[in-house]
Amino acid sequence: DPSRIDKVGDQYYYYWDFNLNPRAKYTITIITNYRNPLFILIVLILVIWFLISINKKGIDIRKKVLMIKRNDNVNEMKVLLIVENKARKVHHVRVIDRITETIDLPTDFGTLKPTQVKKTGQRGVMIVWDIPMLINGEERVISYKIKTRPNASIPRAMLRYKGLRDNDVVVRSNAVR
Repeated sequence: DPSRIDKVGDQYYYYWDFNLNPRAKYTITIITNYRNPLFILIVLILVIWFLISINKKGIDIRKKVLMIKRNDNVNEMKVLLIVENKARKVHHVRVIDRITETIDLPTDFGTLKPTQVKKTGQRGVMIVWDIPMLINGEERVISYKIKTRPNASIPRAMLRYKGLRDNDVVVRSNAVR
């Protein structure tokens, strides 16, 4: 053990007082314990990982509209809904899209056919797709073509699934102009 310890500012000075005879040895061993800082670092990494995994959205949905043909009376467009699962495996996913001021019912559905296509109001359409399961990292592209009037609004698509606590989670897509 040191004979004396002085603290000057942020630094510590250790002093040892001993007599040393010729050809004699005196060994000073300094042991640094890294367990506590290592333990704190591991706990900090786990807390950060937990917070990131909690705040990560389960499923993301993006909506894109590609104009195929435009004239004074009719807009023909292709609508893409990109569903991406960023978290764990999810069951019973329902995607709902609505279009107002349609001329015809949607056609040319991509690889995933809708579960339901229903008229809403006089000229609106609601399209529903049920996806039984999405695994982690899976991405599905849902597409269809539709003819609308030039003043048709394109609201956000909606996605619904069961969360971790068996609660309904609703995610809305981006706004399309």
